[in-house]
Amino acid sequence: MALTIGLAIRLALAPFTGQGSDLPTTYNIARYTVDEGANVYVEPYRSLVDIFCYPPLWIYISSLMYLLWKATPFQGGEVFAIKMNPPILLLVNYPMILMLKLPIIAADALVALLLYQVVSEVRGHRAGFTALLIWFFNPVGIAINAMWCAFDVLTALAALLACVYLYRGSYAKSALLLGISLSIKQHALLFFAPLAAYVLKRCGWRKALSYAALSILVPFLVSLPYLAWDLSAYLQAFSRKSMPPFDEICWGFSSLYFVNHVLWLLGVDINALYAAIMDVQYYLITIAALSISAFFVLRSDSSLETLLRGCAISTIVFYLTSPLMNSNYLIWLLPFLIAEVFLARRRLLYVLAPLTIVLMFMIFIETIFFRALIVPIYLPHGDAVDAVYHSFEYWYYYPNTDSEWLRGRGLSAFAFSAYCLAYLFALFRELRKKA
Repeated sequence: MALTIGLAIRLALAPFTGQGSDLPTTYNIARYTVDEGANVYVEPYRSLVDIFCYPPLWIYISSLMYLLWKATPFQGGEVFAIKMNPPILLLVNYPMILMLKLPIIAADALVALLLYQVVSEVRGHRAGFTALLIWFFNPVGIAINAMWCAFDVLTALAALLACVYLYRGSYAKSALLLGISLSIKQHALLFFAPLAAYVLKRCGWRKALSYAALSILVPFLVSLPYLAWDLSAYLQAFSRKSMPPFDEICWGFSSLYFVNHVLWLLGVDINALYAAIMDVQYYLITIAALSISAFFVLRSDSSLETLLRGCAISTIVFYLTSPLMNSNYLIWLLPFLIAEVFLARRRLLYVLAPLTIVLMFMIFIETIFFRALIVPIYLPHGDAVDAVYHSFEYWYYYPNTDSEWLRGRGLSAFAFSAYCLAYLFALFRELRKKA
């Protein structure tokens, strides 16, 4: 019953909502691929789809859904140009928007079922059902997965399944699933080290190397058509210049907002410091996250909790050091965090705290629940939406000064970073006690 209600909420919201960058990008990579047979990693299409710096599995999935929509009688709609440089086109056709989001909604539901299964096996039906409710009915998850059109949940689902299969001894299935996760978004590399370290701990170097090789082979095969099509263009999509925050020091609620302010108080030239590390920062961040999580797994037992904690640690270290921290990034952590908290019998505060921080950021900083997530409605009815928007004094007042905007991001960064540090401290304190 709960799953049915959650799906009904998502299916009701999905056709009329969408974030102003991710939804048009998904529409355009599918449209250019299907209608024009274009390589969206190559100019001019690379600019016409906005930011797409990910492996091509999402291109295949969204193109399939676009093809299925074209086979339906629900055609028509108006094409709007979104004010970007260059302008990004979006067809406002509600059945088509729903069709593009169906894989995301399905993955969302499967994560809920998987969390129920994993938690129920150890803690019983009541705990499993509570874990399902927290995942499937929290407003952050609903907004990001069903409304935003961010496809991070597909990566999370594949990685969570990889953990479960690995714990049960199905190494080949786990490696394939980890490879699928890597084929959707490269941030799944954060899960690579804890899973490979777990295999190393259980089975030794040979098995760990074969596990790693199979995991890497999958995204290579998925990417092979684009590698053969235009190797240079494909590799360029993953360069630092192709990824946000581009030339900005940080974005979203990155912890660097707080670090920058402290350095400013100390008289450190942050711009010079940033220029010195910007070319290697993503590599350093990834290496740090992978190393710390692998260390934790190797020092712990061979339980499923260890795998889940390893993935959570890797993700949190990335959060603490990344110059980019968007609301949808929470989806990388949330399934592992929910399962680990219930299996380890931790306080629910460990789950509710980050959800609350990100929800407050979405409402008060991004104002994402009002305008930024209703692009399919805003484009044809912008004047009416703006009239309602400005009728609320707070919403109209907030964006007036850059200092307030930056202060809001900085406070969010401080709160979220404090949570991440507290969670890491609790985990490593437990590890030290067991040692």
